[in-house]
Amino acid sequence: MTRPGTIVVAALLVGLAAAAALTGALAWTHALAGAIVVAVLVGVHRGTETTVEDPDWHDRPEETRTGGRHEVSDLGWAVLGGDGRVKDSVARRVRALALARLRRAGRDTTSLGVDLRERPTLRTLARWLDAIERIPDTPDERGPRA
Repeated sequence: MTRPGTIVVAALLVGLAAAAALTGALAWTHALAGAIVVAVLVGVHRGTETTVEDPDWHDRPEETRTGGRHEVSDLGWAVLGGDGRVKDSVARRVRALALARLRRAGRDTTSLGVDLRERPTLRTLARWLDAIERIPDTPDERGPRA
């Protein structure tokens, strides 16, 4: 939408071009072409001069579904400490899980094949979990083969 001042400026430019052509200062074709070019430039300048407010960002919805993407992301971030290694609380829980599975299967801790004493990295934690998955639930089971 054009502002009222833009139309007035365009009319003045056309009037100025007509006066320049009638007085002989410019040829009528040059005066008309110049007036049109200047009128378009003024219109473009005035049309883009208005400021537009930034749209508001939508807030994250308060209600969240259980098991949604944000929970998976939060869980992933909760595993790592500031130094890039797995947090002690996570390592303790995985160690307890491994010991419980070994006890239930009737095996000792050396049969796991990994060292559970160190503070793991993500790669080490993945090896621990793979080893725990290979432990059978009962002494009769052979467990999945790796």
